[in-house]
Order: sequence, then C-alpha cells, then structure tokens
Amino acid sequence: MTDSYEERIRMPALREKVTSATEAALWIKDGMVIGMSGFTRAGDAKVVPLALAERARHEHMKITLLTGASLGNDVDKTLTEAGALARRMPFQSDPVLRAAINRGEVMFVDQHLSETVELLRTRQIPPIDIGMSLVVEV
Repeated sequence: MTDSYEERIRMPALREKVTSATEAALWIKDGMVIGMSGFTRAGDAKVVPLALAERARHEHMKITLLTGASLGNDVDKTLTEAGALARRMPFQSDPVLRAAINRGEVMFVDQHLSETVELLRTRQIPPIDIGMSLVVEV
C-alpha cells in the first residue's frame, strides 16, 4: 500500500504547497517555455500536462515545450489535439504531433538531446519559465 503524501512529506510548510493538477496548470501562461522530464511514459510528467491541455481546449494557450527525452504518446498527442503547442523540442515520437509539425502548425527543432542544455546556457533559446518532473495525482 502506498503512503499518502501527508505521510511522506513530513515538513508542514512543504505539505501546504501540494496542489491539484488543475491549479498547477493555471500557473502556466500563454507563451511560456515549459521544461519537462521525459524518457517515455516512465519518466514524464503525467497529470499537469493533461490538465493544461484541458485548459487549452477552452482558452488560447500556446507553449514551447522542451523535454529531456521523449514523452509518453498521450502527453504529446493530447497537447497537440488541444492546440497547446507552439514549439516542441528536442525529440518527439507521436504521430499526431508529427502530422501537426508537417502541416506547419507546430515548430519543431530536431536535434540531439544533449544540445538543448547548451542552447539554454548560451541563451540561444529562451529560458524555461516552469519545469515539471515526474508528477502523479495526489
């Protein structure tokens, strides 16, 4: 049985920072650069990107999404179908996103994963506004 987050987070000040995916998605504004962990479904952020996609279905919201590797297909697919992606880099493997890239709806930079951090460090691409790691629903 999994412990609740209240049991795992022993510092009350940190426990008070836990929020819902819907609330966290509200922190993301149109035009922001979002960084996410990756490496397929095992390592990507799960609930906040899907809450962001739901929000983007109802209001204009375009983000630049940078990841450490590939995401699970459902994240790229859902964000693409919601019209939430303006730019995506450095890697993707989803056919829905690929079709949007080929239609010119999403700008994509196809590069080796290791090159992204250097572009960030030298400010050749805008800095990350919000970063997400592996996040699960509480």
